[in-house]
Amino acid sequence: MGDDFRNSNIAAGAIGSGAQAFNTKYDAVKQEANSSAAYESLVFELQKLGDAMRAEAQSPEHEIAAEAIENATLAAKEGKEGYVTAYLKIAGTWAIGVAEKIGTTIATAAIKTAIGLS
Repeated sequence: MGDDFRNSNIAAGAIGSGAQAFNTKYDAVKQEANSSAAYESLVFELQKLGDAMRAEAQSPEHEIAAEAIENATLAAKEGKEGYVTAYLKIAGTWAIGVAEKIGTTIATAAIKTAIGLS
């Protein structure tokens, strides 16, 4: 019977009986760690932005935008990038204004990217 090697979310230069690896780099692992840290920062800033937007909301449209930011926050916590982008598009330009005003640069950039302004 042959060997059975099962891998999940690991970096491996070589796997299997007698396998060898030389001069390997694990950039994907570093990139994933950086991505995780960036998502944590985004979640923090989106929470701050959602609170600020709720406090400043003066119309039903503002409430919808604030809810979109709250939904984007939940999606970011779950790592659902596509949903984050969709909700940030809904939040729109008012969200950018509030984000810039309170200094949430990561959230500002994410919203601008989502709606095609950068």
